[in-house]
Amino acid sequence: MGKNLVWEEQTYLTRKEVARVLKLASGTLANWGIEGKGPPFVKMEGRVCYPVVLLKVYMKEIGLL
Repeated sequence: MGKNLVWEEQTYLTRKEVARVLKLASGTLANWGIEGKGPPFVKMEGRVCYPVVLLKVYMKEIGLL
C-alpha cells in the first residue's frame, strides 16, 4: 500500500498505516489490541488488518472524524 491513503479504494489498512492516520506508534496499536482497546481489527493470514469502514466508525466515536 502506498504513502497516500485512498480509503474509498482500500478495504483494509495495515497497522503501520493506521498508526500514521491516528498519529500513534504502531507498537501502541499492538498493545491496545492485546488489551482489547483501540480500533477493531481482523487477522488475515497471520497479519493484523484494520477494516477501513470500522476504523472510520472508531474515529467518529473518539471525535477524530
